[in-house]
Amino acid sequence: GRVNVDSFDGIIVAILGKSYFVKIENSEMVDAAVSGSVVSPHKHKNVAVVGDKVSLIVDNKHKSETGLATGLIIEIKERKSYLARRAAGKANREHILAANADYLAVMVSVSNPNYNKKLIDRMIVAGDLGELDVFLIINKIDEIDNIDEVEEDLAIYKKLGIKIFFISCQENIGIDVLLDFMKNNTVILSGQSGVGKSSLINALIGDSVQQVNIVSERTQKGQHTTSFVKMFEIENNIKIIDTPGIREFGIYGIEKTELCYFFKEFEDYYRNCKYLPCTHTHEPDCEVINAVEKGEILFDRYESYVNLLESLEEI
Repeated sequence: GRVNVDSFDGIIVAILGKSYFVKIENSEMVDAAVSGSVVSPHKHKNVAVVGDKVSLIVDNKHKSETGLATGLIIEIKERKSYLARRAAGKANREHILAANADYLAVMVSVSNPNYNKKLIDRMIVAGDLGELDVFLIINKIDEIDNIDEVEEDLAIYKKLGIKIFFISCQENIGIDVLLDFMKNNTVILSGQSGVGKSSLINALIGDSVQQVNIVSERTQKGQHTTSFVKMFEIENNIKIIDTPGIREFGIYGIEKTELCYFFKEFEDYYRNCKYLPCTHTHEPDCEVINAVEKGEILFDRYESYVNLLESLEEI
């Protein structure tokens, strides 16, 4: 009796408990569960995340309590990119936050809270690891007198080919440039609490906020809406995947000997170390350390490298 059941392709736009909200081709929303026998290339990882492309069967006859058609996800497609972190508490597990984006936007602010370059460096490594291009959004520029100092402090990122957008959500500065850059792309937005992610999303969405409130209010009762990942669609085919505020970010899935490859400015030096593999921390005749001493590699970035290396050791 599978009369009312059709198979569709869709994309997961939010997850609440065991409900996976999937947007299918005709942009209808389905409240789906994951089938126990789901076909997935991601064994031992989170089975399904926001941004995953899926196949599901939809049952229009039975509505969920959210008033949506119900469905069953039967297949999850291969991911072209992802953002992952080390799962909290369980040292040696990967927690994937979102999949299939083009960019990772690392959002920071110039005050309340002040940006933290070590966190930026970690996010760049995580983006790189998950095949995401990274760009930086620097918010609250209306709160400082001298933007030149900040530009100078972040100049290394420009040098590494990372785009930087200086904005103020409060004063609506730089939002248009950002929108223009994001056209036709899916962007994972990540940053510490307090940097203004919600303000940015509201600024980007403008008046269409009703239409993008993909998970109906009924589902949010009793949920801390900030603590889950959700996808917004806005004009010009831009999709934004909002992620919970991060305090710290553990990297998963890199061997210690590979970490230096994620610091692009080390590239001209690490092959020439006397002893290989070299951790670039204590070995004699290490070219990376020599370059740091000569000021050819920024000490800040070297410090980030060492800091990250030590966190990989704790596993």
